[in-house]
Amino acid sequence: MDIVEYIKKKRSLTKILVVGSGAVGKTSLLKVLSADKSLTDLGDQFLEYHRTHFLELESISASTLDETSKGTFYFYDVAGQLDLSIHALRDTASTVMGSVDLVMLVFASDNPQSFLELNKWFSLVESAIKKSKLKKRPGFILIKNKIDLPQTLDESLIKEVINSSPHIKGYFAISCLTGEGLDGLKSWLITFIKEAATRE
Repeated sequence: MDIVEYIKKKRSLTKILVVGSGAVGKTSLLKVLSADKSLTDLGDQFLEYHRTHFLELESISASTLDETSKGTFYFYDVAGQLDLSIHALRDTASTVMGSVDLVMLVFASDNPQSFLELNKWFSLVESAIKKSKLKKRPGFILIKNKIDLPQTLDESLIKEVINSSPHIKGYFAISCLTGEGLDGLKSWLITFIKEAATRE
């Protein structure tokens, strides 16, 4: 075990990369997890769209999600626009991907294009994994956000993608606005950080 992995295990640190197209709610997801409240409960100032221009970091204590849990999640939220002249995942792969434990692939239920673009994100992450020469492969989870809005995606298509990809370890349908589905995601993350603490 190298020094970084030793420190992560000793301090129960989990690094999570959050990817997906622009405006699918990646930053909103981190807001609601860090506050343990829905966007509606947080108030009007949190409902405004916030564009991530390169990379934003969010540190969330596991005790925020479950008061009996220890450890810290470090979320790396990358820009959702792949056509930027400099993109964190493409141009600083070793920094962004270094010691990543989990990748969250986020799309919006009212935006079929964001689901189709997951293939580009997956390919970009795979390329970054190779460039950064990770010693252990991160897990992946799929998150469908904005389920409070009219659904335009065929659920059977989503299931087909999940069944054809052994790398996807979980699937969650959520609404950052109302909080629906977030408890299941939080429980999964707590289990993940606890299991990570016991891995060699």
